[in-house]
Amino acid sequence: MPAGSDLFDWPFRRFTNCPPHTWEINKVQCSRNQMLGIRYAKFISLDYTNNNMEQYLSNISCKGKRIKVLPFHYFNNGILASIKINFALETDFLVLQQSRQAWKYPDENPHNKGNDVLIIGFASFIKKVNANAKLLLLRYGEHIEETENLIERLGIQDNVQWIQQRHKDEIISIIEKADICVGNLNNSFLSYGSVYEALACKTAFMGYREDELYKNEYKKLYPMINVNKPEDVANKLEYYYQNREELKILGELGHNWLIKFAINPSVNEVLEIVKKHNGRKKLPIDWKLLAMQPYFLFIRIYNIFTLYLKKIFKLDSSN
Repeated sequence: MPAGSDLFDWPFRRFTNCPPHTWEINKVQCSRNQMLGIRYAKFISLDYTNNNMEQYLSNISCKGKRIKVLPFHYFNNGILASIKINFALETDFLVLQQSRQAWKYPDENPHNKGNDVLIIGFASFIKKVNANAKLLLLRYGEHIEETENLIERLGIQDNVQWIQQRHKDEIISIIEKADICVGNLNNSFLSYGSVYEALACKTAFMGYREDELYKNEYKKLYPMINVNKPEDVANKLEYYYQNREELKILGELGHNWLIKFAINPSVNEVLEIVKKHNGRKKLPIDWKLLAMQPYFLFIRIYNIFTLYLKKIFKLDSSN
């Protein structure tokens, strides 16, 4: 079940220092194992993503059968498992984005979550409607400071609330309280964590999806608030703030889609795979990784020798 950086990042990591540091050996070995693990998996649980991500998958050269994505949520008698936490905000309208803060990248970069699109659109909505609304963000990601600066420039500090990164089962409890759950607003995806978390919680989902890319994936696609520009975000937030009863309908329809088109067929397919399973073959030997072992040894010796010299020179200078 590869997802996100499992596909576009880790399989392609290489040495970045010259000469390499010892710790980078583990990085390179992990990268090779990640690539070959995906390449030789008998089945890959992955919906069609987008043209950019599909290129990474093509470079990995997967040999297994691709099946519908298996949602990673635990249901007990139809009820989503979550840890109930005490969480409340004094607001009439709660918009949540549980993605990490990652948006200071080129548009084509898979890491770009489009957080800025949401924040700018939310600011326009607040200033136009003067709504008692809150935007809830998770304090994690590489661009937290840039996000804080953007919020300050837009003057919406009073309408934005930060919470610390939490376990998924706690996040679920917060999603259930939100009016709208927001995913990636930069790259088009059909399915990923934020999508299925929202649908599982019967919460209306806002994201960006190029429907034409996925017309052959399912008989119909889940209902969503489809946006990728700040002005579209502002207009949709204004509409649903004034028509909140429609959000509940969106949430119910999305949940029904999840059960009918994602969970039940995926689970049944995996059960059939397990029933027919007759033992796995050994993975082929990674001759490239094997050939690199002498180089790894050289890196270790070089780094030990360098550290020893630094220690000697430090002792000499202190004397």
